[in-house]
Amino acid sequence: MMFMSLLSVILFSLTIAIFKNVVEGRDVKFELAVELVLIVIYFIFDQIVFN
Repeated sequence: MMFMSLLSVILFSLTIAIFKNVVEGRDVKFELAVELVLIVIYFIFDQIVFN
C-alpha cells in the first residue's frame, strides 16, 4: 500500500513537471530535480503524519 501511494505521487508529480516544461519551456533536469526533492519531502511528511 505504501509503495502504491508513493508510485502514484511520483507519477502525478512527473506529469506536472513535464506539463510545466511544455508550457514554460524551462530546463527539464532542474525541474525534475526540484520535483524529486518535493516528492521526498512529501513522502517523509506523509510517513510521519499517517504512521
